[in-house]
Amino acid sequence: MFTPKNLCAATALCLLPMGAYAGSVELSGGLAASLYFDKDLDHTSETVEGYVEAAYGGLYGGIWIGSLDDPADDVEYDLYIGYAGDVNDNFSYDVYVTGYWGDDSGYWTYDVTTDLTYAFSDSVAATYELIWDPDADTFDNSIAVEFAVNDKWTITPLVGIDGADDTYGELSFLYGLTDEVSFEVLFEDSESASPMITFTAYYDFSIAG
Repeated sequence: MFTPKNLCAATALCLLPMGAYAGSVELSGGLAASLYFDKDLDHTSETVEGYVEAAYGGLYGGIWIGSLDDPADDVEYDLYIGYAGDVNDNFSYDVYVTGYWGDDSGYWTYDVTTDLTYAFSDSVAATYELIWDPDADTFDNSIAVEFAVNDKWTITPLVGIDGADDTYGELSFLYGLTDEVSFEVLFEDSESASPMITFTAYYDFSIAG
């Protein structure tokens, strides 16, 4: 049976860079800063976030921490553990469990995500994502198609149906300045929320492995 302590313990094991797996664990991390705007390009909020992740073979786990513009909590903590692999040269999968906490309100919920990706070519790939929320017994389904325009630009449209059966869509334009630094413009709209535009700067790096 899942409990928050189970997820914490499992993720902690994945984050151990020393011990029995010393020299075999890949440790990485990242930082991101986002600015949010409404459809009229009025600034609404901003967030900063960071993560640390450890991977051993197909098994991985990590912690994500991000600021919140919320009256109840200032910071969100996510712990996740998963397994990813390739079926063949074109088809891959990724299954992971994520738990969510607020700095003041404590444990919120958890969900289970399955990503199935098929690469049609070196520049086009499609991903079907299924997110199951066991507490609410709801499902979020989405399909994204990633187009690598060149070695710098990637364009990704996405459509989905959330747990409340509302349709939503996204359109992402990602520019990779270097292997570590990238910038994204994300357009979002749904039946249950107003359109939103997000500008994000990412810095991802390898720590060990």
